[in-house]
Amino acid sequence: MKKKKRMNTIFKFSTVIGLGVMGLFISDHGKADEIPVQMLGINDFHGALSTTGSYYGPDGSKVSNTGTAPLLAGYFNQASTNFNTSTNNSGVSYRVQAGDMVGASPANSSLLQDQSTMRVLQSMGFDVGTLGNHEFDEGLAEYNRILTGEKPAEGNSFYDIVNQYNSDYTQNQLKGNFDLTIANVKDKLTGQNPFGWKDYVIKEKKVGENTIKIGFIGVVTTEIPNLVLAQYHQDYNFTDPAEAIADSSKELKKLGVEAIVVLGHTPSVQGTGDTASGETATIINTVNQLYPDNSVDAYFAGHNHVYTNAIVENTRVVQSTSQGKGYINLTGNYDTNTGDFTDIPNAEVKPVDPTQGVEADSDVKAIVDDASTRVKAVTENKIGTAAVNTDITREANTFGESAVGNLITDGQVYMAKKAGQDVDFALTNNGGIRADLKVEANGTITWGAAQAVQPFGNIMQVVEMTGAQIRAALNQQTFGGATNYFLQASGMKYTLVPNTDTAKSATYPYVVKDLTKNDGTKIEDNTTYKLIINDFLYGGGDGFSAFTEATLIGAIDPDTETFIGYIEDLEAKGETISAGIEGRRVIIDPSEDLSTIEGSDYTMSLGDPKPTAENFKASATDTTGKSIAVTVDFSKVDFTKAGTYPVILKAENGKIKNVNLTIKEKAANMIKVTFNTGKGGTLQGNTTLSVAKGTKLTNLPKPIAAKNNIEDIYFLDWYQNGKIVNPKTVVINQDTTFTAKFGTAVYRLYNANDGDHLLTKNKNEKNAIVAKGWKLETNAKKEYGQAAFYVPVQADSAGKKQVYRIYNPNSGEHFYTTNKSEADAAVKKGWRHETNKDYTWVSDGEVKVYREFNPNNRTAGSHNFTTDLAEHKNVVKAGWRDESKASSLWTVLKAGF
Repeated sequence: MKKKKRMNTIFKFSTVIGLGVMGLFISDHGKADEIPVQMLGINDFHGALSTTGSYYGPDGSKVSNTGTAPLLAGYFNQASTNFNTSTNNSGVSYRVQAGDMVGASPANSSLLQDQSTMRVLQSMGFDVGTLGNHEFDEGLAEYNRILTGEKPAEGNSFYDIVNQYNSDYTQNQLKGNFDLTIANVKDKLTGQNPFGWKDYVIKEKKVGENTIKIGFIGVVTTEIPNLVLAQYHQDYNFTDPAEAIADSSKELKKLGVEAIVVLGHTPSVQGTGDTASGETATIINTVNQLYPDNSVDAYFAGHNHVYTNAIVENTRVVQSTSQGKGYINLTGNYDTNTGDFTDIPNAEVKPVDPTQGVEADSDVKAIVDDASTRVKAVTENKIGTAAVNTDITREANTFGESAVGNLITDGQVYMAKKAGQDVDFALTNNGGIRADLKVEANGTITWGAAQAVQPFGNIMQVVEMTGAQIRAALNQQTFGGATNYFLQASGMKYTLVPNTDTAKSATYPYVVKDLTKNDGTKIEDNTTYKLIINDFLYGGGDGFSAFTEATLIGAIDPDTETFIGYIEDLEAKGETISAGIEGRRVIIDPSEDLSTIEGSDYTMSLGDPKPTAENFKASATDTTGKSIAVTVDFSKVDFTKAGTYPVILKAENGKIKNVNLTIKEKAANMIKVTFNTGKGGTLQGNTTLSVAKGTKLTNLPKPIAAKNNIEDIYFLDWYQNGKIVNPKTVVINQDTTFTAKFGTAVYRLYNANDGDHLLTKNKNEKNAIVAKGWKLETNAKKEYGQAAFYVPVQADSAGKKQVYRIYNPNSGEHFYTTNKSEADAAVKKGWRHETNKDYTWVSDGEVKVYREFNPNNRTAGSHNFTTDLAEHKNVVKAGWRDESKASSLWTVLKAGF
């Protein structure tokens, strides 16, 4: 379904015999065949062939033991069967995925290089999918290999079972067998998509005499450089997803594809009711700004593993949690006349619940059973014994600490010291911990259970960092914030307090207050320490850029082998495995902290002495309320140029406050900027400024539209020397004047009973007619109201050409023209003048209205009016006569639709 009407300010008129240029708006309300469409979808499967877990609904309700690939396939089969039954097999069904099908996978997928997951996707009949960040885990070349089912290269370092798997099955049996679309990943050298993948995929299906065409556009989060090892992403550019979607939508429209679905590996967050927020919602809003005529009907989201079933503007947004614990059943009707969905598609996001009697798919089960059998030689080996037969959980407490996180980092310190590296601490990203450590009934911990916890195989790096650098890394944790990235730690303890830096607190809600070793020894800012971290963090992964300042001094085995080796060593010593939450980090009550820092902005002139902390009225206290020193960071200030610069006030306890330093030109060098207002409104704020030459404005007065009982008036644009400008982009080099332009909304209403369209600027007439059953055909650009277009306010109509409105009482048609003779001729034939300053408007503006006449339809006659030049040229090319120079045409200030 389109974001706005197809007729971009297209006015269709029917001619009254003898007049030659009569008209009214008409819409194409012809009947069309409607074909039911179903899309079954998942996201973030992560090779969870036999994994079960908890599914959480929008209200926080939990369904336990959900998932497994065979049961997911069974739910897909049931949904397809129900759809076919309800539609008498008259519809079409697609199966789609939104990325992260592989990577961070359990052993029966990862030990086989996720090729068992590709076999499952093929068996389930997926039609199209996109990339997630985990498809980059071993590089796109390896992902493309498993996608296409190619055998590994000779001399590879994979487990023997991988080579045997590729020997036992053919390429056709191993490939994913779905189309892959990715619009925002480009090779840096060629500018092309990797491996010939397409920006979009068009799926055509024949239904009777009709052909359904649906376009699928794939995008992935631009966070990938923070999520993937540099060697696997450094060859690619990750472009803005919204721009990629807008560009692909335009291409699809040119190809006649109006039904469009985005497969976006971008996060979405369910709001109240059917609302959503997060990156996906932002992308959709941006697409609507970049390309208001787009036709994105649905967006399958992913990445953050949460339930979503919402509507953002006119787009359905869905996400099925993760690991096959839930699935999406989206349905809608495809209009063969428009080639688009008739309305926003409906959707259900449901759990893969084992208690509902759904039969698991036997073919998928055979693939999973085969994979599980093949990896048993590795995964079923016992490597350790738990102290109690209870899983060691990765669930973090309020402070971001988890039992398995403590076990992992303790193991990393132990194994580094065993390898001869005398490390002080270990830090690891919580996102790299992918599962609870499963413990069997007899207390056994297997290789497969440990591998599922740390599946990535990241290299463990030994690095040196100062205490200040460690503190900086800990301060980059975002738990409780927007992205929820945090660290597990060993060898240290620290307390956290709320971040008082308002510029950063939304992203980094807490900062370190006290940082010590386990024995209570303070970790000093200027002392250098040794740490063990994984190479993902060393490269700045998850946004922890502070680790890129570390000095690499050594390495040990990858994280998977390190964790497994630690458990094996404890087993060899006869020690059982236990772990819990120990209070390694604590968020303290800010009411107990009396530390403060104060300061204010300061203004000076070029050539004045460099200011001190006293000029900024800076002061600070420690946790006991005792005064402490404050220094000023001028690193971003250029004292030779006028402007406003950020300055940081720093207390000796680490607290900071951001203030501004404004440096003014000497008075003789200042330039005057004036803001005027056209008729129809006023300006709120400073309308006269004095600025330095070369300045770009940052603050503008706010245009306030006038209000009256007849017109709806809106601010449209700023003008400079008769041209539309954005004052903030203008470099001020001389005295300058900007003028605010206001316009009156003209509304379009449609009568479904007789096909008549009425244009009026009178909001009272609009409301009265809507109350009688007419439909207000609104504009999706809410900042401009609900108008078809915008014309001068009545107070600014003097000297401008009048647009006449006449009415035929016999047919009920309305007609509009600026040609008075034409209007008068119509009145002589029985039409009635309805021209009135309270209802009609004048012609003015730079947006031209084109007119075309259909010479082949003289009995009923037909004229087309449009502001769209491309539309105009296409209609003329189709045989219509160009009458754009006729004296009855008009211009408007701004198009609405």
